[in-house]
Amino acid sequence: MKLEEIKHNFGTNIAKLRKSRNLSQIELGEKIHYSSKAISKWENEETMPDIEVLSMVAEYFDITVDDLISDKNVVRKSYKKRNRFFILLSSALLPFLIGLLTFVILLFFGVSKAYLSFIGAAIASSIVCIVFTSLWFNKKYIYLSIVYCIIGVAMLTMCILDFVLFWLIIIIGVALMILFFVFFMINFSHPEKR
Repeated sequence: MKLEEIKHNFGTNIAKLRKSRNLSQIELGEKIHYSSKAISKWENEETMPDIEVLSMVAEYFDITVDDLISDKNVVRKSYKKRNRFFILLSSALLPFLIGLLTFVILLFFGVSKAYLSFIGAAIASSIVCIVFTSLWFNKKYIYLSIVYCIIGVAMLTMCILDFVLFWLIIIIGVALMILFFVFFMINFSHPEKR
């Protein structure tokens, strides 16, 4: 791809992305810490920012630098990534709705530990989060989802055992979180070795 073509694609894409978020050039400039004059020059294909700025702009719009300089529809790709977050959020909340319904039914029948349905919902929600984050998001979100699952399982264990082994469960839970953190740091800090 020639420099003029890259400059044209970048100018077109940044204008489309800016307009898709209903931002003026001044507003976008404030968000990425650049002047509206610089953004105007980019959109009019007069200048091209350096790679660091391209990376920062791509990160702001939640796309890659390659997307930013390509001739593909970047607005749709940007919306697609945003939609993934809402799919994850709604899917993670669904177990809580089921847990609430279960809680009401169990309460109606006089079950003493009906509140456990919420902890079960938290565990189910964390598993949904693990699946979606591993498909769509980076390692930080996968790690947070696993921590969420460990906390849910620890809470369920404590409630079932009536807090008999409270400190032991806390220590095991913290140790598991640390182990998963170390595992992810080792496996994902050097992607060229995988």
